Amino acid sequence: MHNEISTEAVDQQQLENCVNKAEEETGEKIEEAVADKGYGNTTQILNIENRGTQCFVPLATTSREKEEKKG
Repeated sequence: MHNEISTEAVDQQQLENCVNKAEEETGEKIEEAVADKGYGNTTQILNIENRGTQCFVPLATTSREKEEKKG
């Protein structure tokens, strides 16, 4: 587990760094990463998963999806 304080308005660019730091601090490979929707960056999620770490991060709802739900 890794915690970090940031002054960034959003967390979307921070997931991969958090996983890297957790691996450095523990000296072990992280098998699963769990984060909230604010960390939902598809590129970073794919980079992490391509290294063998499974990510559980919900992605933000797009404007199109919101409109489709309205009907």
